[in-house]
Amino acid sequence: MNTLILNFTVKTQSISFVDRRQVVADSKQYLYVAFKFITKWTGSIYALFYDSKGLASIPIEKPLDKNKGVFVPPELIKTPFFYVSLYCLDINSAELNLEQRITTGLQQVAVAASGYSDDSVPPLPPPDMYEYVSTPADETGMKQIKQIDGAVKYSNDGGMTWNDTAGGESGNGTSGELWLPSVDTDGNLSWERSATTEPPETQNIKGKDGTDGDDGENGSRWHKGAVTPNPSIGDVNDWYINTDTYDVYNKTSETTWTFQVNIKGVAGVDGVSAFTSAQTGGYTGDEIQFYSDLAGVQNLNDALTVILGV
Repeated sequence: MNTLILNFTVKTQSISFVDRRQVVADSKQYLYVAFKFITKWTGSIYALFYDSKGLASIPIEKPLDKNKGVFVPPELIKTPFFYVSLYCLDINSAELNLEQRITTGLQQVAVAASGYSDDSVPPLPPPDMYEYVSTPADETGMKQIKQIDGAVKYSNDGGMTWNDTAGGESGNGTSGELWLPSVDTDGNLSWERSATTEPPETQNIKGKDGTDGDDGENGSRWHKGAVTPNPSIGDVNDWYINTDTYDVYNKTSETTWTFQVNIKGVAGVDGVSAFTSAQTGGYTGDEIQFYSDLAGVQNLNDALTVILGV
Protein backbone atom coordinates (compact mmCIF):
# COMPACT_ATOMS: atom_id res chain seq x y z
CA MET A 1 0.00 0.00 0.00
CA ASN A 2 1.37 3.41 -0.99
CA THR A 3 1.82 5.79 1.92
CA LEU A 4 3.17 9.32 2.43
CA ILE A 5 4.45 9.67 5.99
CA LEU A 6 4.79 12.99 7.80
CA ASN A 7 7.05 12.61 10.83
CA PHE A 8 6.73 14.80 13.93
CA THR A 9 8.55 14.98 17.24
CA VAL A 10 6.76 15.62 20.54
CA LYS A 11 8.67 17.17 23.42
CA THR A 12 6.71 18.08 26.56
CA GLN A 13 3.81 20.04 24.98
CA SER A 14 5.53 21.02 21.73
CA ILE A 15 4.94 19.31 18.36
CA SER A 16 7.21 20.00 15.36
CA PHE A 17 8.11 18.64 11.92
CA VAL A 18 11.00 16.23 11.49
CA ASP A 19 10.96 16.77 7.73
CA ARG A 20 8.50 18.73 5.62
CA ARG A 21 6.94 16.93 2.65
CA GLN A 22 4.63 18.27 -0.02
CA VAL A 23 1.01 17.36 0.71
CA VAL A 24 -1.57 17.49 -2.11
CA ALA A 25 -5.31 17.77 -1.55
CA ASP A 26 -7.91 15.01 -1.99
CA SER A 27 -5.79 11.92 -1.22
CA LYS A 28 -7.46 9.14 0.80
CA GLN A 29 -5.86 6.53 3.09
CA TYR A 30 -2.50 7.77 1.83
CA LEU A 31 -1.32 10.55 4.16
CA TYR A 32 -0.07 9.12 7.47
CA VAL A 33 1.26 11.14 10.42
CA ALA A 34 3.71 9.49 12.84
CA PHE A 35 4.96 10.86 16.15
CA LYS A 36 8.25 10.32 17.98
CA PHE A 37 7.92 11.15 21.67
CA ILE A 38 11.07 12.77 23.08
CA THR A 39 9.17 13.12 26.35
CA LYS A 40 7.47 9.87 27.35
CA TRP A 41 3.68 9.93 27.48
CA THR A 42 1.80 7.14 29.29
CA GLY A 43 -1.87 6.56 28.63
CA SER A 44 -4.23 6.78 25.66
CA ILE A 45 -2.99 9.20 22.98
CA TYR A 46 -5.28 10.85 20.43
CA ALA A 47 -4.60 12.98 17.36
CA LEU A 48 -6.82 16.01 16.73
CA PHE A 49 -7.21 17.36 13.20
CA TYR A 50 -8.65 20.80 12.43
CA ASP A 51 -9.43 22.46 9.10
CA SER A 52 -7.90 25.83 8.15
CA LYS A 53 -10.25 27.63 10.59
CA GLY A 54 -8.23 26.11 13.43
CA LEU A 55 -9.77 26.20 16.90
CA ALA A 56 -12.88 27.85 15.43
CA SER A 57 -13.80 24.50 13.81
CA ILE A 58 -14.84 21.13 15.27
CA PRO A 59 -11.86 18.74 15.34
CA ILE A 60 -11.77 15.17 14.07
CA GLU A 61 -10.36 12.86 16.75
CA LYS A 62 -8.34 9.71 15.95
CA PRO A 63 -6.56 7.38 18.41
CA LEU A 64 -2.94 6.59 17.56
CA ASP A 65 -2.18 3.02 16.45
CA LYS A 66 0.58 0.78 17.81
CA ASN A 67 3.12 2.60 15.58
CA LYS A 68 2.29 5.91 17.24
CA GLY A 69 0.63 7.19 14.09
CA VAL A 70 -2.67 7.56 12.23
CA PHE A 71 -4.02 8.26 8.72
CA VAL A 72 -5.20 11.84 8.19
CA PRO A 73 -8.98 12.02 7.54
CA PRO A 74 -9.44 12.78 3.81
CA GLU A 75 -12.02 15.50 4.46
CA LEU A 76 -9.26 17.54 6.18
CA ILE A 77 -6.73 17.30 3.32
CA LYS A 78 -7.93 20.48 1.62
CA THR A 79 -6.21 23.69 0.55
CA PRO A 80 -4.67 25.82 1.93
CA PHE A 81 -3.76 23.82 5.07
CA PHE A 82 -4.96 21.83 8.07
CA TYR A 83 -3.80 21.56 11.69
CA VAL A 84 -2.71 18.56 13.75
CA SER A 85 -2.46 18.36 17.53
CA LEU A 86 -2.24 15.68 20.25
CA TYR A 87 -3.58 14.97 23.70
CA CYS A 88 -3.07 12.14 26.20
CA LEU A 89 -5.29 10.80 29.00
CA ASP A 90 -3.33 9.01 31.73
CA ILE A 91 -5.46 6.01 32.73
CA ASN A 92 -3.22 5.33 35.74
CA SER A 93 -4.05 8.69 37.29
CA ALA A 94 -7.53 7.35 38.16
CA GLU A 95 -5.96 5.29 40.94
CA LEU A 96 -5.02 8.56 42.61
CA ASN A 97 -8.51 9.97 42.03
CA LEU A 98 -7.03 12.39 39.46
CA GLU A 99 -7.81 13.13 35.82
CA GLN A 100 -4.56 13.92 34.02
CA ARG A 101 -4.63 15.30 30.49
CA ILE A 102 -1.57 16.37 28.46
CA THR A 103 -1.98 18.55 25.32
CA THR A 104 0.17 20.02 22.57
CA GLY A 105 -0.05 23.13 20.46
CA LEU A 106 -1.27 23.16 16.85
CA GLN A 107 1.07 22.31 13.96
CA GLN A 108 0.04 23.67 10.54
CA VAL A 109 0.42 21.42 7.47
CA ALA A 110 0.31 23.17 4.08
CA VAL A 111 -1.79 21.54 1.35
CA ALA A 112 -1.37 22.13 -2.40
CA ALA A 113 -4.31 21.96 -4.83
CA SER A 114 -4.94 18.82 -6.87
CA GLY A 115 -6.68 18.22 -10.19
CA TYR A 116 -9.05 15.61 -8.73
CA SER A 117 -12.80 16.18 -8.60
CA ASP A 118 -15.54 13.88 -7.30
CA ASP A 119 -18.35 15.13 -9.52
CA SER A 120 -16.85 16.99 -12.46
CA VAL A 121 -14.30 16.63 -15.24
CA PRO A 122 -10.81 17.56 -13.97
CA PRO A 123 -9.68 20.98 -15.21
CA LEU A 124 -7.37 21.18 -18.20
CA PRO A 125 -3.69 21.58 -17.26
CA PRO A 126 -2.18 25.04 -17.78
CA PRO A 127 -0.06 25.61 -20.92
CA ASP A 128 3.22 25.71 -18.99
CA MET A 129 2.81 22.02 -18.08
CA TYR A 130 3.77 21.08 -21.62
CA GLU A 131 7.57 21.15 -21.60
CA TYR A 132 8.17 19.99 -25.15
CA VAL A 133 7.01 20.79 -28.70
CA SER A 134 6.33 17.94 -31.12
CA THR A 135 8.26 17.86 -34.37
CA PRO A 136 6.40 17.11 -37.61
CA ALA A 137 5.36 13.49 -37.02
CA ASP A 138 6.34 10.59 -39.20
CA GLU A 139 3.95 7.73 -39.92
CA THR A 140 4.19 6.53 -36.30
CA GLY A 141 3.54 9.98 -34.84
CA MET A 142 6.26 9.32 -32.24
CA LYS A 143 9.01 11.85 -33.00
CA GLN A 144 9.35 14.55 -30.34
CA ILE A 145 11.84 17.17 -29.13
CA LYS A 146 12.23 19.02 -25.84
CA GLN A 147 14.80 20.90 -23.77
CA ILE A 148 16.31 19.17 -20.71
CA ASP A 149 18.66 21.16 -18.45
CA GLY A 150 19.31 23.62 -21.25
CA ALA A 151 20.14 20.94 -23.88
CA VAL A 152 17.93 19.91 -26.81
CA LYS A 153 16.92 16.22 -26.61
CA TYR A 154 15.09 13.95 -29.07
CA SER A 155 12.72 11.00 -28.78
CA ASN A 156 11.61 8.54 -31.44
CA ASP A 157 9.40 6.47 -29.13
CA GLY A 158 6.83 8.95 -27.84
CA GLY A 159 8.94 10.26 -24.97
CA MET A 160 10.00 6.92 -23.46
CA THR A 161 13.70 7.67 -24.09
CA TRP A 162 15.55 10.88 -24.96
CA ASN A 163 18.78 11.16 -26.99
CA ASP A 164 21.25 13.84 -28.02
CA THR A 165 20.55 13.30 -31.75
CA ALA A 166 17.40 12.99 -33.79
CA GLY A 167 18.27 9.43 -34.90
CA GLY A 168 16.94 9.77 -38.42
CA GLU A 169 15.55 7.35 -40.95
CA SER A 170 15.31 7.35 -44.72
CA GLY A 171 13.13 10.27 -45.77
CA ASN A 172 13.15 11.78 -42.25
CA GLY A 173 16.58 13.42 -42.11
CA THR A 174 20.13 12.32 -41.47
CA SER A 175 21.38 10.86 -38.21
CA GLY A 176 22.92 13.62 -36.10
CA GLU A 177 20.93 16.47 -37.64
CA LEU A 178 19.88 19.18 -35.20
CA TRP A 179 16.43 20.70 -35.32
CA LEU A 180 16.09 23.95 -33.31
CA PRO A 181 12.55 25.29 -32.70
CA SER A 182 11.86 28.95 -32.02
CA VAL A 183 8.67 30.92 -31.41
CA ASP A 184 8.48 34.68 -31.99
CA THR A 185 6.31 37.15 -30.09
CA ASP A 186 3.48 36.68 -32.60
CA GLY A 187 3.30 32.92 -31.94
CA ASN A 188 5.01 31.78 -35.16
CA LEU A 189 6.77 28.42 -34.71
CA SER A 190 9.74 27.90 -37.04
CA TRP A 191 12.59 25.37 -37.28
CA GLU A 192 16.27 25.58 -38.12
CA ARG A 193 18.42 22.59 -39.08
CA SER A 194 22.14 22.00 -39.03
CA ALA A 195 21.93 20.28 -42.45
CA THR A 196 21.09 21.64 -45.86
CA THR A 197 17.57 20.20 -46.13
CA GLU A 198 14.69 22.65 -46.06
CA PRO A 199 12.92 23.08 -42.69
CA PRO A 200 9.16 22.53 -42.33
CA GLU A 201 6.80 25.38 -43.06
CA THR A 202 6.39 27.98 -40.30
CA GLN A 203 3.13 27.61 -38.40
CA ASN A 204 1.34 29.96 -36.03
CA ILE A 205 0.53 28.32 -32.69
CA LYS A 206 -0.84 31.38 -30.92
CA GLY A 207 -4.20 30.75 -29.23
CA LYS A 208 -7.27 32.92 -29.47
CA ASP A 209 -7.43 36.12 -27.46
CA GLY A 210 -9.12 35.70 -24.12
CA THR A 211 -12.23 37.63 -23.15
CA ASP A 212 -11.75 41.06 -21.62
CA GLY A 213 -11.87 41.22 -17.85
CA ASP A 214 -14.34 43.32 -15.90
CA ASP A 215 -13.62 47.03 -15.56
CA GLY A 216 -11.91 47.93 -12.33
CA GLU A 217 -13.36 50.36 -9.82
CA ASN A 218 -12.55 54.03 -10.27
CA GLY A 219 -9.57 55.17 -8.23
CA SER A 220 -9.60 58.14 -5.85
CA ARG A 221 -9.03 61.62 -7.28
CA TRP A 222 -7.70 64.84 -5.75
CA HIS A 223 -9.56 68.16 -5.94
CA LYS A 224 -8.41 71.58 -4.79
CA GLY A 225 -9.73 75.05 -4.12
CA ALA A 226 -9.32 78.06 -1.81
CA VAL A 227 -12.60 77.31 0.02
CA THR A 228 -14.14 74.34 1.83
CA PRO A 229 -15.25 71.65 -0.66
CA ASN A 230 -18.73 71.83 -2.18
CA PRO A 231 -20.79 68.66 -1.44
CA SER A 232 -21.75 68.40 -5.10
CA ILE A 233 -18.22 67.76 -6.40
CA GLY A 234 -16.23 64.53 -6.36
CA ASP A 235 -17.06 60.90 -5.66
CA VAL A 236 -16.93 58.84 -2.47
CA ASN A 237 -13.28 58.25 -1.40
CA ASP A 238 -12.01 61.29 -3.33
CA TRP A 239 -9.73 63.81 -1.58
CA TYR A 240 -9.75 67.62 -1.41
CA ILE A 241 -7.17 70.20 -0.26
CA ASN A 242 -8.00 73.77 0.66
CA THR A 243 -5.10 75.73 -0.83
CA ASP A 244 -5.74 78.67 1.51
CA THR A 245 -5.81 76.81 4.86
CA TYR A 246 -4.13 73.52 3.77
CA ASP A 247 -6.98 71.50 5.31
CA VAL A 248 -7.39 68.03 3.76
CA TYR A 249 -10.82 66.38 3.38
CA ASN A 250 -12.02 62.89 2.37
CA LYS A 251 -15.43 62.39 0.77
CA THR A 252 -17.17 59.84 2.99
CA SER A 253 -20.64 59.92 1.40
CA GLU A 254 -22.33 61.32 -1.69
CA THR A 255 -22.86 64.72 0.01
CA THR A 256 -20.27 64.78 2.81
CA TRP A 257 -16.64 65.92 2.85
CA THR A 258 -15.03 64.95 6.18
CA PHE A 259 -12.02 66.89 7.51
CA GLN A 260 -8.95 64.66 7.98
CA VAL A 261 -5.84 66.73 8.73
CA ASN A 262 -4.16 70.11 8.28
CA ILE A 263 -0.81 69.80 6.55
CA LYS A 264 0.44 73.37 6.97
CA GLY A 265 3.61 73.47 9.04
CA VAL A 266 4.33 75.90 11.88
CA ALA A 267 5.84 79.25 11.05
CA GLY A 268 9.60 79.34 10.92
CA VAL A 269 11.82 81.55 13.08
CA ASP A 270 12.62 84.96 11.58
CA GLY A 271 16.12 85.19 10.21
CA VAL A 272 18.63 87.88 11.23
CA SER A 273 19.38 90.85 9.00
CA ALA A 274 22.45 91.06 6.80
CA PHE A 275 23.77 93.86 9.04
CA THR A 276 23.45 91.70 12.17
CA SER A 277 25.23 88.83 10.38
CA ALA A 278 28.02 91.21 9.39
CA GLN A 279 28.41 92.39 12.99
CA THR A 280 28.62 88.75 14.11
CA GLY A 281 31.35 88.27 11.50
CA GLY A 282 33.36 91.25 12.88
CA TYR A 283 32.01 94.25 10.94
CA THR A 284 32.67 97.40 13.00
CA GLY A 285 30.88 100.10 11.03
CA ASP A 286 27.34 101.36 11.67
CA GLU A 287 24.29 100.21 9.70
CA ILE A 288 24.36 103.21 7.28
CA GLN A 289 28.04 102.57 6.54
CA PHE A 290 27.32 98.86 6.10
CA TYR A 291 24.69 99.32 3.41
CA SER A 292 26.87 101.93 1.72
CA ASP A 293 29.72 99.41 1.61
CA LEU A 294 27.36 96.71 0.36
CA ALA A 295 26.05 98.92 -2.45
CA GLY A 296 29.51 99.37 -3.78
CA VAL A 297 30.44 95.73 -4.24
CA GLN A 298 30.68 94.28 -7.74
CA ASN A 299 30.22 90.54 -7.18
CA LEU A 300 28.90 87.97 -4.72
CA ASN A 301 32.27 87.18 -3.15
CA ASP A 302 32.81 90.84 -2.28
CA ALA A 303 29.29 91.01 -0.78
CA LEU A 304 30.03 88.00 1.41
CA THR A 305 33.26 89.64 2.55
CA VAL A 306 31.31 92.69 3.69
CA ILE A 307 28.56 90.65 5.39
CA LEU A 308 30.69 87.97 7.02
CA GLY A 309 33.79 90.03 7.62
CA VAL A 310 36.10 87.52 5.89
